[in-house]
Amino acid sequence: MFEVGDKIFYPLQGVGEVIQIVDKEIGDNVVKFFRIKIFKSQITLFIPVDKTEENKIRPLISSDELDNLYGILKENGHILTRKKNIRYKNYYDKLKTGDIYKSVEVLRNLLIIQNNTGLTPREKGLMEKTLDLIVEELSYSANKDIDKDEIATRLTSHFKDNSSLN
Repeated sequence: MFEVGDKIFYPLQGVGEVIQIVDKEIGDNVVKFFRIKIFKSQITLFIPVDKTEENKIRPLISSDELDNLYGILKENGHILTRKKNIRYKNYYDKLKTGDIYKSVEVLRNLLIIQNNTGLTPREKGLMEKTLDLIVEELSYSANKDIDKDEIATRLTSHFKDNSSLN
């Protein structure tokens, strides 16, 4: 369970912080909620404590895992289908899981497609969203003032000369 002050990742929303744990009456029941402030959008969400797993809310990745993420980017990509609408849905569904490793795989595959055949406008938007979410989490996980542009460059630099696709 999260505590007040914990930083969390909420799929498709980004990094936030638990700012309060409150009890609210819902009918005859008292339900405990996390009040979460999402940093990028500045929205505040109330998520039932017992629904955090269902909503895929998780702690931020530890700084020990950063090298594993960069390793995924260097692996050869695997594109499941050439049909762009199905491919987009598959990638979007992976992002909805909130799994950072799946998000990095999506980013890697979209960067490869961009270098090989180009992206549709929807895929380009998804790639930018994916990169933004990953960069945001990594910048908060590092617990340092790391420039977000520097993180984005490190994530994408492998693809300037390499288009590894299986």
